Amino acid sequence: MADWTNLFDARLALAGPVADEQLTQIPAKRGVLLLSGQDNAPIVMVTAADMRSRAQSRLAWPGKELTSPATITKITKTPDLRRVTQAILYKRCESFFETELQFLEIARAIWPDRYEKLLAWKSPWFVYTDLDEPYPHLAKKPHRFFCGNLSAQACSRRWAIGPFVSGGDADKFIEALQDTFDLCRSVKCLRNAPHGPRCAYAEINRCLSPADGTISMDDYRQVLARACKFAAGQREGLARKLRSEMSQASEELQFERASACKTRLDRLAFFEGERFRQVGLADFWPRPEACEKDEQYKKFRKILIQPGAGKRERRVFLATLSEIIYAGPVHYPAKVEQLEVVLKTMTSLGAGIETPSQAAGLGLGLILRTLRASPARRGLVIDWQENLNADKLAEMMNRETGKQA
Repeated sequence: MADWTNLFDARLALAGPVADEQLTQIPAKRGVLLLSGQDNAPIVMVTAADMRSRAQSRLAWPGKELTSPATITKITKTPDLRRVTQAILYKRCESFFETELQFLEIARAIWPDRYEKLLAWKSPWFVYTDLDEPYPHLAKKPHRFFCGNLSAQACSRRWAIGPFVSGGDADKFIEALQDTFDLCRSVKCLRNAPHGPRCAYAEINRCLSPADGTISMDDYRQVLARACKFAAGQREGLARKLRSEMSQASEELQFERASACKTRLDRLAFFEGERFRQVGLADFWPRPEACEKDEQYKKFRKILIQPGAGKRERRVFLATLSEIIYAGPVHYPAKVEQLEVVLKTMTSLGAGIETPSQAAGLGLGLILRTLRASPARRGLVIDWQENLNADKLAEMMNRETGKQA
């Protein structure tokens, strides 16, 4: 029997054409179902809010009378799962998140070469720059870009900011950074520095204009580094600085400069939007030296409190950029002793890995999918911080669980 079968709770062998009576052993609970055929060959795998009902639905006869050649052709082209299915394997889960996570792990074990195509979500994206490039600029990169040997090239000036659900979100983030820090918007223009023409954005004081030498490339790198630090979470003081500059420009009747400052100020609110709340520094290689001990940078570490088996149980999952682990059940009311173990485990997790795998990217994509789900599907998601202690965590859990009780 295949090695992946031990990932399921049980295997129900079927005899002959499947009848509903044979499916009563399958729990009418949430989980993952796999229909298998001869020699335990997998046929189809699905998630279900009610595994028994879903199995009955998948194995039901279409129920339509063969009244026309078109109907006959359509039905005869569809495999009769009642006859080819010889067993049903099932894995019980207690939440939407746990169900999707189990589906990901089981699919990867069964179909290692094509499991990504079976998922309802994708790997995330990142905004990337390397300050040591001749013409450094912000660009979006998919997660798989980091799955090579990039980390072997030790560099303390390479930045990756994220994660983003889609490339479109990464594009919008780059555009907002360009507006906020007056960065060059065209790589082709930047490559002409310092002997290129002055662009239209520079004419209205919305570009530092490294292309024509208004700012040196070394100074431009410093501005780009400040933009990366801001994007990674170090955001205090910028709004105050912009307000001061706008006021000064207005007093000096430099209305175009004042307008440019206002545009940048308006852009700051964009970064606090829900879709970018999780964006921070990606630790996929040695991070910039200035970031090593600076706690102002956002770090992607989440504690996911999900429903458990019964009203008094919750299941805890811990997530970073590179891994998702199950930290065990806790009970309501939450006890400090249990949560101290959870926090100790969270502290021990690495902030990243040198060569992220495809599976890590898809796990991260699942976390982002969960964060965007409705409250009922999302559960309680807590941002881990250095000052988070067991008492605070217990208070948050008990308050949220009390609402649901």
